[in-house]
Amino acid sequence: MNKLLLNTILAITSQKETESLQRAYLSAAMALYDLHDATIYKQINRAGTVNLVQIIKLKDSEYCADASEKYLDELPKIIAIDADIQQCLELEDIVINESVPNSVNILLPIINAGGVLLIISLKGDKSIVASLEAISYMAQIFGNFFTVINEGEYDTLTGLYNRRTFDAKLARMMAIQKSIKHEKWMNKSDIEKRELEVQACAWLVTVDIDYFKRVNDQFGHVAGDEVLLRLSQKMKECFRNTDLLFRFGGEEFVIILEPISYAKVWLALERFRKMVEDYQFPLVGSVTISTGFAGIKEQDYPVTILDYADKALYFAKEHGRNCIHSYEQLLDTGQLVAPEIEGSIDLF
Repeated sequence: MNKLLLNTILAITSQKETESLQRAYLSAAMALYDLHDATIYKQINRAGTVNLVQIIKLKDSEYCADASEKYLDELPKIIAIDADIQQCLELEDIVINESVPNSVNILLPIINAGGVLLIISLKGDKSIVASLEAISYMAQIFGNFFTVINEGEYDTLTGLYNRRTFDAKLARMMAIQKSIKHEKWMNKSDIEKRELEVQACAWLVTVDIDYFKRVNDQFGHVAGDEVLLRLSQKMKECFRNTDLLFRFGGEEFVIILEPISYAKVWLALERFRKMVEDYQFPLVGSVTISTGFAGIKEQDYPVTILDYADKALYFAKEHGRNCIHSYEQLLDTGQLVAPEIEGSIDLF
C-alpha cells in the first residue's frame, strides 16, 4: 500500500481542530499530486445572504511540509461564485474544469445535513484526473473529520464560535497579519512603515450584556437565552462574513475584526451598539451592551491581547455602560496605565 497515502491519512485523522486539519489535508494533497495550488472555501449564510469565503489557500507544494504561514494566501475573503462553483453547489457533486491548456481545476464538495459546507479546489496538471478516485476518497475522509470537529467548535445556543476555538484562530490571524505586513514593508520609508503599523491592524473586541443577571432573575433563563440568541443574530447581521464571532460563555462575546482603521472600527462598533440599544427583545424589551477593544499586535500573547480588550470593557462597565472604549485611547489619555514589560518575546 502507498506509504505516503497512509501517512497522509494519519496526518488528517490526528488533528483536533479545523485550522490544523485543513492545513494538514491541503498540504498532503499538494505533496501527493504536485498541485499548483489548493484552496478551501466555506459557504456562510448570514441574515439570509449566502456567501462563499476563501478560508485557506496553499500556493507552493515545495514548502507545504514546513507549515510556514507565509505560504498561505491572504486573510479569509469573500469570493465571487463562478459557473463551476455554482454547479458544484447546486449538484453537490465534483466539477472538473479543463479549459486551461495543460491544467485542470477539480472542485470537490464537502456535504453535511444542510447541504454543501465546504468546497475544495485543487489545481494541477491534467494528469491528476487519473487519480480522481483516490482524490475523492481522501476528500471524503477529510470531510468526515471536518464535520465532527467543526460541530465541536461552535456554541450550541448561538451558533457562534466557542471559547476553545479562540486561541488557534487568533494565532493564525496574528501570523498571517505579520506575514502580510512584512511583504508590504519591503522598500517602504520609515514614515510609511509607521503609517502601516497604525492602519493595517486587526482588532480584538469584547462585548458584555449590561445587567444580564437582572434579565435572568426577572424574566427567567429562557428569556435570557432568547436575548443571547437574538444578540448573536444581530452580530451576524452587523459584521462582515470574514470577521470571527465568538461566545465565550454567559453574556460575554468576542469579535476578531480583520485589519481596518481605528476610525472604521469605532464606527462598526457604534453601529452595533446602537442596533442593540434600539432593538426590542421578546419579553425583555430594551437591552444594552458595553464594549472594549484593542489592536492585535503580533508580538503579544493572545491572552495579553484579550486582557487589553477586557480592561477597556471593564472601564466601559464602570463608567456608565452602554458605551465603547479602546485600550489604546485609554492609555493615551492616562485613564489606564500600560503594564511593565520585562524583556521581549517573539512568538512568531
